[in-house]
Amino acid sequence: MTETIGTLASLALAGSLAVERLVTIVKTVFPSLSEPTRAGWGESDVRVDQVRRLLVLLVTIVTSQATAFFVTSGDPSWEGQVMFGPDRGIPWPLFGLLISGGSAFWTSVVSYASALKDVQKSEVKRAEQREQRGWLSTDAPVVALPPASVVKEL
Repeated sequence: MTETIGTLASLALAGSLAVERLVTIVKTVFPSLSEPTRAGWGESDVRVDQVRRLLVLLVTIVTSQATAFFVTSGDPSWEGQVMFGPDRGIPWPLFGLLISGGSAFWTSVVSYASALKDVQKSEVKRAEQREQRGWLSTDAPVVALPPASVVKEL
């Protein structure tokens, strides 16, 4: 289960990066989308800038949906899926919504998923070590360590 979540998060991160690159290309072609609209003294005009931000959001949504559509496996209809496991997939419109969130969010999710995987591996390793030592139950002897303040004084 952890591997499929990690695979989905990694795929979403890659899709988010692709969307951000596409939005950057669109902003380069249309420079008015990349600079906030300024009034007379260099201050940004919130109402006019709101239109620019809405256009950038629209570009992000369109590029994320297009990216999700292009990575569907096989069926290009509304039921097409982005596969992240041998028998697991997510509908491409939902995947497009996921990747529109940005790569910063998905980078965090991928790091949490890999940390969870590392914790599970260490738990398995610890259980194997207990079994090798003959500790079949979790009633293993506990070694009491002195508090950190005592260790510092020594």
